[in-house]
Amino acid sequence: MMFDKFTPVPVTAITVCVDFADILDCTLPYNREQFERFLVVTHPEDEATIGTAKLHGAEVLLTEIFYARGAKFNKFAALQQGIDFLNHDGWMLIMDSDIAIPKQVSRQLIPNETCLYTPRRLDCRVIRNGVPPERIWRRYKHVNSKEEFAGYFQFFHTGCEVLKERPWFRNDWDWAGTGDTMFQRRWHSKQQIRPPFEVMHLGTPYANWTGRVQPYANGREPAQAGKRRLDFQALMRQRRLNNGLDDRYKGERLPGDNVECSGQ
Repeated sequence: MMFDKFTPVPVTAITVCVDFADILDCTLPYNREQFERFLVVTHPEDEATIGTAKLHGAEVLLTEIFYARGAKFNKFAALQQGIDFLNHDGWMLIMDSDIAIPKQVSRQLIPNETCLYTPRRLDCRVIRNGVPPERIWRRYKHVNSKEEFAGYFQFFHTGCEVLKERPWFRNDWDWAGTGDTMFQRRWHSKQQIRPPFEVMHLGTPYANWTGRVQPYANGREPAQAGKRRLDFQALMRQRRLNNGLDDRYKGERLPGDNVECSGQ
């Protein structure tokens, strides 16, 4: 397992995946062997995700809470149910289903149980070919050079003092934005560490927080993509109105904004 190189015990991973089975089919077999346990949280009607997760040896937790109380896509309530289901004591990774982790990771990192670790992510918008060969990852730009320590990859020890207060995620979110930002703020900035490796992101960043908007691998657009785009833009504008532009949200952009990137 990859993480055994710098952690004293195996790592448990958890991801939320609804309507992303085509991407999960690329990333899960790429990542699965690196973890002792891997849990996929999805909706009971998402048969494609259920089948993909089981095919590649992941556990599956089904929940309908994504849309409870009229939510657009309550990722964080579902994530908390998954965390409770795992009841894990030790190193844990919360990650997005569109992230691929390199097979070979630098041994320079010896993690501290008081810290949160989030690598920078590289941006691969073309998903039909799956995960690019690692030998060419250096050709890809970062999704954002000012990225948060966000929920695409949050690696931590469950025994950390900042996590004593539970639940870690509230159940009243309306979408898949902001909850991971609040989670990262449990750690002081000095305890937020960039590990010496990068991960690959497949697809369109900053777009699918109210449900899938980006086209499937076969080029077909999701049936509700138009409405979801409008919902996303409305929620993002409201958050900007509430929080301003000069804070930790600066790493997120509305569709059409210029995203600052840096080369490898």
